[in-house]
Amino acid sequence: MWVLLALSLWTLAVAIERALFWWGLSRGAPTPPLSHVRRGLRGFEVTVTGAPLLGILGTVSGMMQTLGVLGEQAAPDPLSISGGVSKALLTTAAGLIVSLLALVADHIFGGLAEDFEERETETP
Repeated sequence: MWVLLALSLWTLAVAIERALFWWGLSRGAPTPPLSHVRRGLRGFEVTVTGAPLLGILGTVSGMMQTLGVLGEQAAPDPLSISGGVSKALLTTAAGLIVSLLALVADHIFGGLAEDFEERETETP
């Protein structure tokens, strides 16, 4: 879960940086090199792929923990089982949320980068 938190904070930081970059460019900032236009986009793509996998990993470990409780007790407490399942599903939901936010950011900033590159490479 901590890795997902770090990944979401990184995604937020890059999204803010990209938003400020494009805002400054719209306000008349000097034209940047093309390499700066796509900065951070690859990280969004990695987050879109990796966050759900990390969520599933958390789900698997949570379910293993819950099944371990079932195996240790003759008559397991339903609250301990439901708490473990809830924790497991929470990591899946968190992974999907982080992934969706990164997907939206990737599409927005990737589209802006493509439009910018097309304008810059057009011959007059």
